[in-house]
Amino acid sequence: MGRMLETLKNGDTHRFGTPDAVATGQCVTDWSLPEPAEIPFIEVGGPKKLEASSQVLSAKHPAQARVQPPHAPTEKSLAAAAPVVAAPVVSQSTKIVHMAEARSLGVAFEAWPGIKKLTRAVASEIVAYHQRDSAGGQQYLALFDQMAQTLREDSGVILLTGIRGMVGTSTVLLNLAVSCAQERKKRVVVWEAGIARASLASRLGLEAQAGVTDVLRGSAALDKVILETAIPGLFVLPAMGDVAQTAPGACTPEAARWLLSWLRERFDLVFIDGPNLDNTLALGILAPLADDLYLVAPQAEKHLLHPGMAQTVARLGGRLRGLVHTQFEV
Repeated sequence: MGRMLETLKNGDTHRFGTPDAVATGQCVTDWSLPEPAEIPFIEVGGPKKLEASSQVLSAKHPAQARVQPPHAPTEKSLAAAAPVVAAPVVSQSTKIVHMAEARSLGVAFEAWPGIKKLTRAVASEIVAYHQRDSAGGQQYLALFDQMAQTLREDSGVILLTGIRGMVGTSTVLLNLAVSCAQERKKRVVVWEAGIARASLASRLGLEAQAGVTDVLRGSAALDKVILETAIPGLFVLPAMGDVAQTAPGACTPEAARWLLSWLRERFDLVFIDGPNLDNTLALGILAPLADDLYLVAPQAEKHLLHPGMAQTVARLGGRLRGLVHTQFEV
């Protein structure tokens, strides 16, 4: 506004003359205007059209800081940062990618606890295997057929327990299991629940590296602990592997129920080599879960049997189906 007012004043002076001339009536008109000072301006219009005064065009602005783009560095920047290596000349459009050096795949083997090579033959007292057509082998087959009469569809869980130790409970159980697998073509598993003995695997010609105690401790999987024998259809679930390295573990009612449920789904018959009758704590866990329970007693000690034994089994929740008499001790 100040420049415009000054310009108008100067224009009036040149147009009308000096004040004295005006007062004397001498009107002098001078239409020539003095060279005005350049007024800064800038005009933008149309595509790529820019007009401005020389003062605006000649003005220098301070350099602005470069703004970092929000995206990751491009291939060009990566290529620029890469070390210079003598290589054939390539075009600017070529993308340079530096790959990591390829390495060969390494492998290692870890043995799973389970079956080893047959280290020994099946025990000679397993007559159902060695002498299947003999009188002894046929006795065990007939005994199994009698037991199967109380089972549903010849499937279930049979628990054998001795009236005391060293009466042949494990021998009877193994012969029954072999007869069932060989002659009746059943899928059979024997569970060694008597941890103190721990001999079923070795008597079947196997060497166990783990057992039920390892499963209960969570250090082995159940399906990896069960061993397949040389007899088709017969499997064994040992009590433990290396006795010197494995501490006996207690089988709780919940663990026993889960274990038997797992075995029932995968096998036709489950034979349990159970604890002796005097071990009421361990027997009280297994007896209610078995379909049938049989007491094993020597024939010469028949006089020691009394009704109190049946009452003990009933009190523990077991279903006593009969007695198995043996004629010798092992």
